[in-house]
Amino acid sequence: MNALIILTFLLSVLSVALSQRFLYGRESPYLNGQLYRTQMYKPLKAVAVVSGKTVNGVINFEQIGYDRVRVTGKLVGLAKGPHGFHVHQFGDLTNSCVSAGGHFNPHNREHGSPDDFNRHVGDLGNIFADDSGEAVIDIQDYYLTLNSGPNSIVGRAVVVHENVDDLGRGGHEQSKTTGNAGGRLACGIIGWASDKPK
Repeated sequence: MNALIILTFLLSVLSVALSQRFLYGRESPYLNGQLYRTQMYKPLKAVAVVSGKTVNGVINFEQIGYDRVRVTGKLVGLAKGPHGFHVHQFGDLTNSCVSAGGHFNPHNREHGSPDDFNRHVGDLGNIFADDSGEAVIDIQDYYLTLNSGPNSIVGRAVVVHENVDDLGRGGHEQSKTTGNAGGRLACGIIGWASDKPK
């Protein structure tokens, strides 16, 4: 009888753990209200050298804890104002930025804001260029990951667009797919940084 009670308890704990480990198509950082730590986490770093006809720069990606990625860097050569900024599906630049495919969207959701539940994994909103055409980037995102899994962005491409991303709220026919952000000004493949842990 005692063995049956213990087995039932263990099965219930396992069920709760598994149900809370997966959230929004990625592993949840929380388990029973506490930060879920795992040996799978590594302080990974990746980098993309971004280039286009007039726009270029370097974007860095760093896994911060288990649950988010910090995106930092600088782009120059942009027109003043906001520009859509996304991770795209493929790291294929054989036809310039066109062959990078659409926004990285492994869970088949609509385009949205980085703060939305219903968004592409690759939806990073807008970056903002100043009067000199320089955009300084510092974003923390809870959907991206450098770890393995469906939300991993390593080997994909980061793309900066010509226009502002309307975050799915513009009412345009492309709002829910691309944010109506216009053409692709520059792009780069996201690859492991040289200081990646062994």
